[in-house]
Amino acid sequence: MSVDDTMAVTLAGATELLRAPREVVGVDFTGLDLRRALPKDAEGHWVFRGCVFRDVSVEGCDLSGATFDGGVFDEADFSEARLEDTVWLGVTAVKFQAVKAVATRARFERCSLIGADLSGASLSEASFKSTRLTGASFSKAKMRDTRFADCHLVAADLRGVSLHKQTLRHVDLSEANLSGADLRDAVLEGCRLRDARMVDARFTGADLRRCDLGVLTPLACGALRGAVISSAQAADLVRGLGLQVM
Repeated sequence: MSVDDTMAVTLAGATELLRAPREVVGVDFTGLDLRRALPKDAEGHWVFRGCVFRDVSVEGCDLSGATFDGGVFDEADFSEARLEDTVWLGVTAVKFQAVKAVATRARFERCSLIGADLSGASLSEASFKSTRLTGASFSKAKMRDTRFADCHLVAADLRGVSLHKQTLRHVDLSEANLSGADLRDAVLEGCRLRDARMVDARFTGADLRRCDLGVLTPLACGALRGAVISSAQAADLVRGLGLQVM
């Protein structure tokens, strides 16, 4: 369903529509504050298919277990919302906000969340697959056992996050800010770290042998102290530092 096929509703109409969890298809909630429209302690789970949540606020609401199948979420505010066990399939958003949201075990697949703000969110056991997160902020998010596969995190803010002992597969972290991040004993398979900022990051025991590290500065080399790299990467590192091995 395309955005052009959606039906716009007023706040009164949304309140009536959302009085109990159900399947909602093709509704445009643009600009509405849904915090009072969504019932509290309702039984069951929401399913939203092809809906538009552009500039909508559900800050602090309980949407645990909801499914969002397609739809547009530009500048939507889901901050401090309960999003445990939610499923997000093919949604698109620019500047989506979920600051300090509780999204444990949430699943994101084939989404585009450009510039999303997930700082301080609880993302333990959440998974991101084939999702574009360019410029997204995960600063200080709780990310125990969070999984990333085939994702774009170019220029993302990952300051202070812990990815200790986690496995990242085919994740583009080019130009990402990893300052203060904990990647000890992590495994990065087929990932890109070109021009990533790694001030005070910890990589001890991290397996980077299948990563594209780009040209490393002396400062970046210091951050990678204790990481496992291949002999070919070591040779590139030496050349990048302008050294000659005789």
